[in-house]
Amino acid sequence: MGESLGFDIVGITPENFHPKVLSDCDVAIINNFFQFAGSQERLILETIRGGKPYVKYEHDSRELGRPKVSERMFNGSILNVFLSPAHLQNHRCHLGCDGIALPLAINTEMFKPVPGVERRENRALFVGGWIKGGKIAESVHRYVAERPELEYVSVGHRINERVKVIPMQDLSKMPALYSSVGCLVHLPDMICAGERVIFEAALCGVEKIVMNNNVGHKSWNRDLSDTDGLRAWLKKAPYDFWKAVETSVRKEKVT
Repeated sequence: MGESLGFDIVGITPENFHPKVLSDCDVAIINNFFQFAGSQERLILETIRGGKPYVKYEHDSRELGRPKVSERMFNGSILNVFLSPAHLQNHRCHLGCDGIALPLAINTEMFKPVPGVERRENRALFVGGWIKGGKIAESVHRYVAERPELEYVSVGHRINERVKVIPMQDLSKMPALYSSVGCLVHLPDMICAGERVIFEAALCGVEKIVMNNNVGHKSWNRDLSDTDGLRAWLKKAPYDFWKAVETSVRKEKVT
């Protein structure tokens, strides 16, 4: 999508990291870089602090754990992008920064009801997002205890003896899994960015999605039953992202 707007995009990972690629680019898009080695992270920070225009594209809330570094980083960018209005507001409150909210890009063609898969309306699915420090959120335990009539499935994490655990799934297998359940339960005990599972499940025909106010995507106030409207909105998100980057780069060149 960015290429269609004239951007020549080069991705940098810890494995192919090279300082010259970063120093030579016109604008850097900084995602979460906690997986980079300490020396690589320091070089990234030095480069953007030295005047390199950059966009901070935030995918979670880990930067809030180091406010001195993050406040400078978010307030020095030409654009900050967050995954939901709640995600943006959380960073605004803690770091005094501003930005825009856009949903995370999702393969809208992949996530749709899978023909031939039987949907069991009394089956509820848990897919991460409610574990902190290895501890299951109390709201999850309470939900299971209060609804003994449901059949529960959890992807990758044990909750209790009433919940069946299945292995972590390849992304390509998730549409079939969503198509087999009548309910997705997502009850994190802290504010989350924008959990893709909410929109993925809705696109795959899950009619009942249980979430609390900590779920970033709830702050969009979307009608999740309107899958056509949801699909069109999500399909447009990558274009909106690159258009916002283009606008910010142009403003930076003018100033």
